Amino acid sequence: MKKSPSEHQTSDSTSGFVSLLAVRSLTVLNDNMARWIVIGLGKRAAASVGTAPAAVLAVGTAVYVVPFVLFAWLAGWLADRYSKRSVVISWKFAEILIGIVAALAIAWGAGSGVVLGGIPLGLWLLLGVVGLFGLQTTLLNPSLLGTIPETVPAAKLSPANGIFALVSLAATLVGMAAGNWLADITWLTPQPDADRPLPLWMMDLPFAYALPAAIGLFSIASAGWLLSLRLPNVPAADSNAVFPRNGITKTVEDLRALCGSRRLIGAAAGIVFFWGIAAVAQLNVDQYAFESGATTQGQVTPLLLALVIGIGGGSLLAGRLSGQGADENSQVNLGIVPVGGMIMATACLALSFSGQEIFQPDKSLSIGLITAAWWLFLLGVGAGMFDVPLEAYLQEQSPPDRLGATLASTNLLVFTGMLASSLGYYVLRMPVGAEELAKPLFSARGVFLIFSLLAGIATVAAIVSAPRSSLRLFVDWTVRLVYRFRIQGAESLPASGPAVIVGNHISWLDGFLVVLAARRPVRMVVYGPNIQGRFLKRLAAQWQFILFDPHPKSIARALKEIESGLANGDFIGIFCEGGISRTGQVLGFKRGLERILNRVDAPAVPLAIDGLWGSIFSFSGGRFFFKVPWPLRRRITMRFGPLVPSGKSPTVIRLALQETAARAVFGRFHHNPKCDVTYAAFAEALSGCCVLRRFDRLLVTLQKDDPLHDVFADAHSHQLSVSVEACQEAVSADEFVRLFQRRRVTVWIARHQQLHEILAFARGEPPKLMAFPEVIIVPVRSAAEFEHVAKTLSAFETMFGVTPVVAFAPPGCGLLAMSTPPSRSVSKENTYACDSVGRVVNGAVVWPRASLRGPAGFGPLTDEDSQPDEHRSLVVSAMSQGSDGIGWNVLDEQFDVDDNGFLRLRLDDKE
Repeated sequence: MKKSPSEHQTSDSTSGFVSLLAVRSLTVLNDNMARWIVIGLGKRAAASVGTAPAAVLAVGTAVYVVPFVLFAWLAGWLADRYSKRSVVISWKFAEILIGIVAALAIAWGAGSGVVLGGIPLGLWLLLGVVGLFGLQTTLLNPSLLGTIPETVPAAKLSPANGIFALVSLAATLVGMAAGNWLADITWLTPQPDADRPLPLWMMDLPFAYALPAAIGLFSIASAGWLLSLRLPNVPAADSNAVFPRNGITKTVEDLRALCGSRRLIGAAAGIVFFWGIAAVAQLNVDQYAFESGATTQGQVTPLLLALVIGIGGGSLLAGRLSGQGADENSQVNLGIVPVGGMIMATACLALSFSGQEIFQPDKSLSIGLITAAWWLFLLGVGAGMFDVPLEAYLQEQSPPDRLGATLASTNLLVFTGMLASSLGYYVLRMPVGAEELAKPLFSARGVFLIFSLLAGIATVAAIVSAPRSSLRLFVDWTVRLVYRFRIQGAESLPASGPAVIVGNHISWLDGFLVVLAARRPVRMVVYGPNIQGRFLKRLAAQWQFILFDPHPKSIARALKEIESGLANGDFIGIFCEGGISRTGQVLGFKRGLERILNRVDAPAVPLAIDGLWGSIFSFSGGRFFFKVPWPLRRRITMRFGPLVPSGKSPTVIRLALQETAARAVFGRFHHNPKCDVTYAAFAEALSGCCVLRRFDRLLVTLQKDDPLHDVFADAHSHQLSVSVEACQEAVSADEFVRLFQRRRVTVWIARHQQLHEILAFARGEPPKLMAFPEVIIVPVRSAAEFEHVAKTLSAFETMFGVTPVVAFAPPGCGLLAMSTPPSRSVSKENTYACDSVGRVVNGAVVWPRASLRGPAGFGPLTDEDSQPDEHRSLVVSAMSQGSDGIGWNVLDEQFDVDDNGFLRLRLDDKE
């Protein structure tokens, strides 16, 4: 079995990639320097014999490109048959020999010798050198590019290609500048050139006029060869590959293999499109400048520089953004490609409608020039973002034993596309009309408009080819725009094999966030009726969500699909609580997880979603969506906990999830210097358990030595977002009742002794209406204290129909555990209307069951149990009493009891 390139990597992979960058930069530098030396000398040599320089450029381009077409098959075979390091070393040494030949040709003189076909013999020799450089580049490139996946891990393939592209671009610019400078100071023949005098110290040196160019070509080639010796030595991908006797047949076979893979040919097509546009873009920029008022070639330089800088920046940006793939077995995010295409289309469209005159006659800087440079910069950024992910994806997805052949075939298609685009550009710019009035068929702006249309088509094709990656990127960027999104502990996820991601369910966004947080694709288990609308359904289909309905057959089918996915090595994401938390805390697990883990051998990874409680997508405040989000841009943390091995019970997994959630909360508060971690954690826990609402009023009557007293030591330490009033003075039971009414208290944190005093007071008074806060919390510090308090709480509930809850707060630990008050855990559907006046029975307000009606339109509670002598207790919070009746507070709204006794209340479930 063949090993993937990443399996061959060693500890020196980083140094190997640095050496690869150095070799690549020197190769591109020498190649461009040699070509521009020949271009500069060729123009002068052709002009000296009366030949048009354009003819020399056409011949030079053909000589350089032909090897890419004729010898692509050989380049691919060499890269697969032998170690890529040995191929690179061999052809880098050949570059030294080619440099020596180039130095000899320059020394003989580009303008020397007989004229053949309108071109001096010396120039023909230099054009031959260009052909040798083209051959060397053809045979070297597949091995050089194929070394990238051998020196960097798969997860860093996109960033590596971004750096690789930037280095190549920088070397191209330096080589172009160096080549032009060397061409300017080199003589055409050994005869002295009065226009190009040599420095005095060089006058006595042999062949001094050719010495700078010769030294430059030879030294750069030698340095590149020495650095190639530092490349990592990886075994050949296919050491048994037989030398192809027929190059044409081999080329056809390689192209057929490339086209046979939908992924590879799609990536190759995108790369061909990029280079096809790049081949003529700089030509069109030149024509665009002169059509916009430029009079010298120097005025074109800022526009070309903006384009080149944009390509470099876009390459780095793409490498940084495309480091996580959405498709199976891919670490490359192809969603970046359509973004690059859209930027290209927009920039070309803007250039096509730009002003006609961007250059001022006095050569001053104009707004039009700045605007044009800006759009060209964006065009370059889009081009870099379009190309880099495709290059990385092609290297990643190519079979290891055919990587060289794949890259060579892609090079063949690239240069064929460049030739085709050059021909197309010639047709678009063909003069039309009389000779004196002839104008190009399309102006440079018209060509940019065509580029915009082509880029739009390429963008649509990229989205259709990789819809999952495109949708993931759209959702990812939308989430990051609205929230401050960060991921912690992702290294806990296994690189391969199945795993169950068990998360806490806080909001409606959780399922999408889990997909964004994991490095590998995650198949979420989602309640089907929640996925409504075309966009959500398409998103669920592309991300392969497992949907289920609340029916036995649908649940069984979903469980079977989960088991099948885990057996195939998928990541399955599941929320085991059975619904979105109403308190912000981790709820109890349902039985589905136990059934899954009993049937499939897969580890579990706890995932704590922190920061969404309080958003409009959570149930904070007792409702979804219809509330003001605060803060507007929340910080969301997705924290993965340590891997839980297979075979562990759901109880162990739930404990691991709780621990992970606690660490996420601690981390959030720890990074806030203005926040006390203990008090902040208490505030979050109390707010979640009590389902606190913005309009709640909280009364604290704890004494100095009571649990949780220190939390409310001053007005700001508690960090709760509701009105809080502390009372440490001794208050009688009757005063407590009046205090509840006067302060409109909805939540009371009390000592159990105070509840005991109220019970004693109520037993000694005649029956009358006594109203209490909706939520009563009694802190205790130990289990023994809880046993003592339990009797008081039970008696309080029996007499008043209000269920106090216990908050377990041991010394030095803060709030550890607390149940949600029953009045806050009942849904709003349990709200009923009363038709008759209630009576006080054992201190609780009761009404005949027959007088209770359900929500409007639903009739009485039950037909069979509507006997007038049956009663049900009602949870009531009386706020005030006046001559017009009693004002009642249920949840967040006021209701009145009129003379007819009509009242709308929340029912307690107990008889």
